[in-house]
Amino acid sequence: SDLFPDDMEPSLRFAVEEQNKILSRDNLWYTPWTFFPPKLTSYIDSELEKYLYDQITLDQYLTGAQEALNSDLADGFK
Repeated sequence: SDLFPDDMEPSLRFAVEEQNKILSRDNLWYTPWTFFPPKLTSYIDSELEKYLYDQITLDQYLTGAQEALNSDLADGFK
């Protein structure tokens, strides 16, 4: 493609081409690497430091995150 320099790393070129294919689809909705739903975002903001400072276990943190996500999904977040 004329969009890429001739000396572009092949694996990077492949990744960009694949991302472009995905982004051109009509069924693109939620991209988890860009944002989280509101309740999960609030949970992460308030609870991550507790995990990082050993105030809660990883299992406790992930259980709470799953509960927040389930609530967001029940509220219709897609």
